[in-house]
Amino acid sequence: MGFLYRCLSVFVLFTASSIAQSVPPLQWIRVKTTGTTASPALAYAAAGYDALNNQLVIFGGETAGGLLEGNTHLLNLDSLTWTSPSTSTPQNPALKPPARSHSSYGHDIIASYRNGLIVYGGKGQQGALSDVWEYAFNGQFWYNLTVRGDIPSPRFGAVGGGDPPSVDNSASDLLTTFWLTGGANTANDGSYQPVEYDNIYRLQIGGTIAQNYKDATATWTRFANPSASRLNPRLAQAGMVMRTTEGSAKLGLYGGCEGDSAPHATVSCAQQDTHVLSTSDSNPVWSSISKCPSARIGAVLVPTLNHLFGDMAFLVLGISPNSNTTDADRLNKRGEVDVLSLSQGTWIRVLPSCDPLSDPPCPVPREGAAVVSSSTSMVGSLGGGGVASDMIVFGGKDANGNVLNDVWILRATTAQIT
Repeated sequence: MGFLYRCLSVFVLFTASSIAQSVPPLQWIRVKTTGTTASPALAYAAAGYDALNNQLVIFGGETAGGLLEGNTHLLNLDSLTWTSPSTSTPQNPALKPPARSHSSYGHDIIASYRNGLIVYGGKGQQGALSDVWEYAFNGQFWYNLTVRGDIPSPRFGAVGGGDPPSVDNSASDLLTTFWLTGGANTANDGSYQPVEYDNIYRLQIGGTIAQNYKDATATWTRFANPSASRLNPRLAQAGMVMRTTEGSAKLGLYGGCEGDSAPHATVSCAQQDTHVLSTSDSNPVWSSISKCPSARIGAVLVPTLNHLFGDMAFLVLGISPNSNTTDADRLNKRGEVDVLSLSQGTWIRVLPSCDPLSDPPCPVPREGAAVVSSSTSMVGSLGGGGVASDMIVFGGKDANGNVLNDVWILRATTAQIT
C-alpha cells in the first residue's frame, strides 16, 4: 500500500518552528590526514568501515583524469594515515576486482564466518558489470563470489546495498542480505540506458570467507515486482537501503535525472522527488514522499545508526541546479543536511554546525561521494559508549568537475533538538 508523506520545510538552527519533530544535533568535522601517503582523489568509489581495526576502506572509483581505479585504500582512523594493502593471497597473488566506479556496496558481518565489504557491479572498462566481490577485513584480501539463481542484468549506479557495519547476523541463519534495483546498463551502441525499478533483487550470502577456508555461497532472487507504482528510470539518484529486520529492508531513492542515457547525468535535469518501498510488505509498492529538499544529482541518502533516531536517514551533498537561490546557499556554504523520518513521514532541513578550524568550514557540494554510517564515533576520543554516531564522507566530484580527496565526519550526538 502506498502513502503520500508530508514535507516539513523546517530549518533547525535557522528558523523557529512550532512543529514537534526531534532531530539529533549535527556537526561537520574535517578529518585532516597525516603521513607520507597522499589521500587518493576519487569519485564514485565504494566504501566500507572495518570496525575491528577502525579503518575506512575505499575501493575503485573515478580519478581526476577520468580513468577507472582498481586499487584498495585504507584510512586508519586512529593514526589518520593512508595505506594501500597488497590484497594478495598465497593462492592467487593477483586476485582483486577489475577497475570500476559507480558500484553498489554493503557490509557482511557474521562473527568469524565473514567480516568484510561486499561490492556489486559498477561501470567497468567495457561497460556495466554484474560480478560480486568481498573484501575480507581480516587478512585484507579479495574473494570473488560465485553467484547463482535469478541473476540481475549488469548495471552501475543502482539503488543497492546491504547491512550496516554494526549488525552481526550470527544469531540467526548466518545469512547476509544485499538488495538491488534500478541503475543503468550498457546498450548495444555503447550508450548507457537506465534500468526500471519494477524488479527488486535480493542477494543472500552464506558460508565462510577466511584466509584458510572459503566455502561462501551467493544466491540471487527476484524478490518483488512493484509494477503497480511504476517509477521512471533515472541516473545519479541517491539510493538508500535501511535494514529493518533480518532479511528485510526499506529501499529509498531521491532525485537524479529521469531518462538520461549519458554516462553522467547533468545538473540541468535534476529532480527532487523521493520514493520509499518496504520489502516486508506483502505487496511492496513505491510510496511517494512530498518534495522538500532542493533538486540535485549525485547526492547520498544514508540511514543514521544513532540509537535514538533509528528510523531516520540523512540526505547529504549532491549538486543543485539552483545556483542563485537561498536553497543553494544553504547547500553550498552551510552544509545543509536533510533528515527523512520514515515513521513520521516528514523531511526536516537542518543546518549543522560547521568546523571553525577548516577552510571551507563545511564540505562543498559534490556528486559521487563515498559515505559510510556507524553507530559509534569513528574519529576522536568519544569511544563507543553511545555518546555519538558518525557518518564518514570521502571524495567525490564538485560542480566544476574537480575530483576531491577530502574526508569529513558528520557527527550526530545523542541529544535531541525539537
